[in-house]
This record gives sequence, C-alpha cells and structure tokens, in this order.
Amino acid sequence: MIVGIDISTAVCGWTILDAKGHLVDIGHLEFDKDTDLYYRLRQFVGLIHTWQHHAITSVFIEEPAKFF
Repeated sequence: MIVGIDISTAVCGWTILDAKGHLVDIGHLEFDKDTDLYYRLRQFVGLIHTWQHHAITSVFIEEPAKFF
C-alpha cells in the first residue's frame, strides 16, 4: 500500500492506494484555527494508528509551499 499525505495547519489529507494504484482510502481532518498544535498532532497520530491493518510500503508527503 502507498500513502500520500498533505499536511497543513488547517487540514490534513491522505490517500491510500494499493500496489496497482487503486484507491483504498481517502479522507481529511479539519482543525479549528484555535486548536492547539499538539492536539492536531495527537489527532493525526491517532489516524495513522487506524492504518495498521494496511501493509503500507511507501509514504509520500507533499512538499510545503514556500511563498516569498
């Protein structure tokens, strides 16, 4: 399984694909602007634990956008 992750401060999205590129799971977590950063992290870590039944072989994380 392949996991793609888009992490930002307001929304964290993910997609899980099987070895043939077929969609297995997709979703996102939305956070209030007043939510503590550590709370957001704990929520995301909890989400990752739900993926334990998938045989994940690769993880891809979107590169952060850099605005100048």
